[in-house]
Amino acid sequence: MKTLHSEKFHLRIPFSENISQFVDPDLCTFQLFPPPVPQFIEQEVERLYENVYCTVARMRVYGFDGDAYTFISKYKGNIADIFIFRIRGATASVLNQQITIPECRIRYFVDTILSLFLRVKVVSFHAIDVEINNTWRLFNKWEAIHENIVALPASRADFDERLSSSFRNSIRSSSRKLHADFPSFTIRFYSGLEISEKDTRAIIALTAQRMATKGKSSYLKEADIERIMRVLRLYGMLCVATIDDKICGGNIWYAVGKRHTMHIISHDPCYDRYALGNYLNYETFIYCIEQSGKECWLMGGNDAHKAKFGAIPFNLYSYRFYRSPRNIIRYFFDNFMVSTISLWTKVFYKTAALVRGLLR
Repeated sequence: MKTLHSEKFHLRIPFSENISQFVDPDLCTFQLFPPPVPQFIEQEVERLYENVYCTVARMRVYGFDGDAYTFISKYKGNIADIFIFRIRGATASVLNQQITIPECRIRYFVDTILSLFLRVKVVSFHAIDVEINNTWRLFNKWEAIHENIVALPASRADFDERLSSSFRNSIRSSSRKLHADFPSFTIRFYSGLEISEKDTRAIIALTAQRMATKGKSSYLKEADIERIMRVLRLYGMLCVATIDDKICGGNIWYAVGKRHTMHIISHDPCYDRYALGNYLNYETFIYCIEQSGKECWLMGGNDAHKAKFGAIPFNLYSYRFYRSPRNIIRYFFDNFMVSTISLWTKVFYKTAALVRGLLR
């Protein structure tokens, strides 16, 4: 898609209560819907991005869509992008995240929004995959999310072939020992409305238990758990491992289209010697393959270990684009804040690790 230059939009574009549309000579069109997000957008966003973190339903769970505009760009009549964004003060913040966008389409959106909304001075994106090579506009960029992504093959045999022989044998050994020592050991998968709140809370409780053994408190509050349950009923995939009908481990995932996203993995520390976490992960990957999944996102951290399953590290970046060089003060202030927060975060974690070491 060819970039639309901002000078084309220095004019009044009609904004009715229905739809505003503008056509450029290269068959690029856009539609802009005022709040709230139109209902028909839900399926289109899921089809286009296959990512739970930019679904309209999840935005509603977290209360984000009531005051959000919807921008649809089309190329030759086909939807190319859907951006859902809010305007707060002088900033337009895009709510879609963890998606890949070509640079030309970022420019198309930013230039159009800055032309339509004269009060907007900054357009902000969180955790996206785009490489800006043309400094057509002043911007800030910083790492937002570190991910590990597994591209899934077509079959269990292909997945097993990908694993190193030692790691594959280790997983098989874990399976044999678990079933030999605990004949009632079972792994089950549930999705959507099949998911039990009791099971979900039990798996989350295991996470809190595991963090407690490391001297950390749980980061999930009751409000967080209630939101997780609401999203699980829409996009959830729950792996539940039991021994004598008692939950000993499990995974909480989301699935949109052919992309599966891990949220929580936990197991009872009593079963560490069986490498239960590895076995649960392995069985979850196989389940995703059987569901015709193409990709699993495993979150950041433990890169070397996740690489044993074929995960590739991947960074997503946040961007803030500024209307003009006259916003230079805001640019430097944002840059300073990002650097300061990043520095203090590193200091905090290093200090916490040192204190835990001294208390052992």
